[in-house]
Amino acid sequence: MAMINPDEIKNVSWHTVDEVGFRLTGFPWYSKEKKLNRLPTETKLEFREELIQLGKYPTGGQIAFQSDSSFIYVKVKLADVDQAETMPLTATGGFDLYVGPPGKQTFYLASRWGTEEVNYCCHLFEHDEKSIRNFVLNFPLKKEVLSFEVGLEKGCELLEPMPYDTDGKIVFYGTSITHGLCVARPGLIYPNKISRTLNKELVNFGFNGNAKGDLSIATALSGISDVSIFILDYEANCTDENYMDTIPPFIEKLRNVYPETPILLLSRPPFSTEIHQSKALNARMVMFEKQKEYINLNRQSDPHLYFKGWHELLGPDFHEYTTDSVHPNSLGSVKMAEVLSPVIREILNLD
Repeated sequence: MAMINPDEIKNVSWHTVDEVGFRLTGFPWYSKEKKLNRLPTETKLEFREELIQLGKYPTGGQIAFQSDSSFIYVKVKLADVDQAETMPLTATGGFDLYVGPPGKQTFYLASRWGTEEVNYCCHLFEHDEKSIRNFVLNFPLKKEVLSFEVGLEKGCELLEPMPYDTDGKIVFYGTSITHGLCVARPGLIYPNKISRTLNKELVNFGFNGNAKGDLSIATALSGISDVSIFILDYEANCTDENYMDTIPPFIEKLRNVYPETPILLLSRPPFSTEIHQSKALNARMVMFEKQKEYINLNRQSDPHLYFKGWHELLGPDFHEYTTDSVHPNSLGSVKMAEVLSPVIREILNLD
């Protein structure tokens, strides 16, 4: 698909994310810092360099609005377009668009610009019938977005999006799987799918290869306002001993600010190679039992702790859901959302 020259688009008006009508989510410190960054930058907290770089990737970011515009374009500048081994640019550097009211949102188009340019303009929506519609744009997963504008029809209405069903954010902390490897486009990662399913705001603290239970991250998470639930899914980035050592202080940091907010700990997903490697399977199950025992013991004093094993949720055909034995493909990520959403719904009493 050839890249569009934004100067040649007729009857278009370009809008920034700060304009009235847009709801920007996924960047907890944006209102203060005006940066599309998942981590705070104006802070005394010290983050590892790897986390600082990964925090610039806007996975989980969303912009929602209502409009009667007959078309939608996005005009984007990325920091780079280096290719990922197992992900297309539609996921790493592209936006995708969902249309419809909460609970009935459907995918429309994703960014495709047919070039390796860092600047691109893409057409994401068109309709002959002029009508107020609800839109959600999902941000790219693995590229820093230096600038971003939405192109709408001149003179169209721009209204606030349809509201979430309930207040409060679902905050995810996890590995590359939470971050979004290896799906085909942003809307397919399991946190984004859960957000659509439950119509809840989300914050994605997935850090590819670097979810190691850093206390600086726990402190940052505790600084996010109005959290409904914390979901911790970072076992796969830690050694066994290190992981179990990080859980108590990490949870304690969260509890200092959110003493009664549900915390759901997830054991890591199974890898497809484990089917043929009993030693690896047994090692994972040992860690599963250790986590289960820890949560069961601590629930006596903290009844808002919860635990689930991904293998319990995904079922026996989990091996079909991965790209490389570890990271879920698009089907796998959707499956993860489908099995985890009811768990979250029950914990939060959303019915």
